[in-house]
Amino acid sequence: MINSEKIKQKMKAENISQKELAAILGIEPSSLNCKINNKRSVDVREACIIQDALRIPDDDFRSYFFT
Repeated sequence: MINSEKIKQKMKAENISQKELAAILGIEPSSLNCKINNKRSVDVREACIIQDALRIPDDDFRSYFFT
């Protein structure tokens, strides 16, 4: 499960929109929205791509994903 608030805050801090992040992931913005809001699951590959795109430190990975 994604920590939605932390992801949204980090997207804002990194100035990355859902549309931009969806493009990085290669998915539709509506699909990303469902994943961010925990209506669909995020797999490990997607979590790693999001981590890189949002510059989430390895030590903070668990606090953003799979909580």
